Amino acid sequence: MTRGGLGRLEEGVSRKLINGAKKSSLSIEKVQSILEPVSLDAQRVLLNTLGGRMPYGFRIAGRNGEEISERVMRNADRTLRRLRTVAGRLDEALSN
Repeated sequence: MTRGGLGRLEEGVSRKLINGAKKSSLSIEKVQSILEPVSLDAQRVLLNTLGGRMPYGFRIAGRNGEEISERVMRNADRTLRRLRTVAGRLDEALSN
């Protein structure tokens, strides 16, 4: 394992993720259960090193509830797009 990405996790956790990806048996629920013992900060670092960017929170600002809601939804959408990008990169790397 290298120092970045999955190398930042405990070896057992990394191996479970890699083996599941090689066998094409990973699901959201399986990844969630594998990463359950990993701290939230370590999960954020993992996402960031794999090409995404996970914010540490949202700033709630706006003139009214509608603006705040729109901003939160826009930020959530951006985070989901980043997760999709990381998932696509992982799929591409595993298929090569």
